[in-house]
Amino acid sequence: MEGGTRTRAFTHNKDTRFPLIGFHAEPKVRSKCVNCHQNDIYRTNKLACVDCHKDRDKHNGQLGNDCSKCHSPTQHFKDLRLVWKHSKRFPLEGLHKTAKCESCHVNGRYKLGESHVRNLPRED
Repeated sequence: MEGGTRTRAFTHNKDTRFPLIGFHAEPKVRSKCVNCHQNDIYRTNKLACVDCHKDRDKHNGQLGNDCSKCHSPTQHFKDLRLVWKHSKRFPLEGLHKTAKCESCHVNGRYKLGESHVRNLPRED
């Protein structure tokens, strides 16, 4: 358990380097401090998404640790994907805009390579 004395009420957004915004601020998440602070340890130095969400990384680490390139704590990815820049080599156009990611990225493979893109069926 960490020690110390406070002369004013603790406010997560003002008193830490990790403000609770978006999904982290929702009551069902915010009210369960133990999800992030096990064993009464509050100075965790967990500031990156991967520090807490590594087990839920659907990309299996293939796209690096900068989740903010595609994800946001205030917007679900399913809503973001319509404005997100998929790739310069294979932009999402036509029917590809509505296709499920798993249709092309089978078994969690997100770095498919040039030969895979060339062998995809053409959209007429």
